[in-house]
Amino acid sequence: MALGQLREYTSGGKYDAYAQRTDGVLLALGFLFLVVWTLGTIDPNLPDPVPVLLTSLNGLIWLAFVIDLVVRVTIARSSWRFLLKHPIDILAVLYPPLRPLKILAVFTNGSKVLRGRGALNATRAVALSAALLIWIGAVAILGAERDVLNSNIASFDDALWWALVTTTTVGYGDFYPVTLTGRIVAGALMVVGISLRTCAQSPRCLCPARASSQRP
Repeated sequence: MALGQLREYTSGGKYDAYAQRTDGVLLALGFLFLVVWTLGTIDPNLPDPVPVLLTSLNGLIWLAFVIDLVVRVTIARSSWRFLLKHPIDILAVLYPPLRPLKILAVFTNGSKVLRGRGALNATRAVALSAALLIWIGAVAILGAERDVLNSNIASFDDALWWALVTTTTVGYGDFYPVTLTGRIVAGALMVVGISLRTCAQSPRCLCPARASSQRP
């Protein structure tokens, strides 16, 4: 099926109107989630009642994400095609350690709003997505590996370096995950990183209008 036909199944008057109203709000919630999650992961010894407050806030934000996903699936022209087109959203709901990847999906939708207003061009959007992916990977791997026996990722510096070389698929091997959760995070990071690299090299991604004008 052509890409245009696939988009048709996940668009429509209700869906487009809903997305226009909520993408900006979800973008703000996504960055708030990232800040709260980062604080709680980097410093697990925060004084009471800060950890409880951070956990509660993250739970409320995540509930908003789940409700948003349910609404979008419901109002999409074809629910199952919408699910196929948004695998990150589904994986994030089904497997909690991958929840932070939802932030990347939210940023992708939010960046479309900013690009439509002329506040962000495609090249910067890809660069910001890459930086966001590296940060998400670093915090996720630190949370999964820091207190594990035989783990070699014990600090945020180690985690940030690991995320950088994993996202770029360089893979020096000086740091590596030893837990199942850490390996799943690594796999997701590599897959999304490769997708971003492909997007960065694609005229259709960077200049969709120009690519469309060049079609026969």
